[in-house]
Amino acid sequence: MSATARMQINLMLSKVEDIKQVVGLREMAFPLFWFESVSCIIHKMGISMMLIDCICLGYRQTAR
Repeated sequence: MSATARMQINLMLSKVEDIKQVVGLREMAFPLFWFESVSCIIHKMGISMMLIDCICLGYRQTAR
């Protein structure tokens, strides 16, 4: 069992009429950096966690 999260930070580039250096620049999102985080659970531990979740779900339904 695993989960992955990805995030990217961009810089929005746009024209500024008074700056000569960016005359030919087109508007775009320029990627600065990105992150990726991965979490894994060994199979045996995942089965135990699913069992605990089922027990808790059963308890919540009967407690109503």
